Amino acid sequence: MPVAPNTPDERAINQAVLSWATDGFLIATAMRPHRGIGQERAHRDLSTGVLTQTLTFHRPFSLTDWVLLAHESAFAGGGRCYGRCHVFDAGGALVASFVQDAMIRPMPGGAL
Repeated sequence: MPVAPNTPDERAINQAVLSWATDGFLIATAMRPHRGIGQERAHRDLSTGVLTQTLTFHRPFSLTDWVLLAHESAFAGGGRCYGRCHVFDAGGALVASFVQDAMIRPMPGGAL
């Protein structure tokens, strides 16, 4: 299924939509292995936020077809997490990648 079938097939628009879509998924990926710590707690009793992100476009791609975002959390601890993602087009070519440093911390007065 296409990611954004109604998106104009223009390079800058495809890059902008992918940029928007990369924001919060790596935080959720970092939370997955930690029992009792999940994305549903974000902004309720856990404060989460992206601190830095670097997104690199390797080659043109189109979001009128599907892309695969392969996330990996390399570290989570001490209130921080770090992850990376490779973005592949329908043909399996690496079209973009990004890394992200984020925070995951208990909110003051939260349940933790």
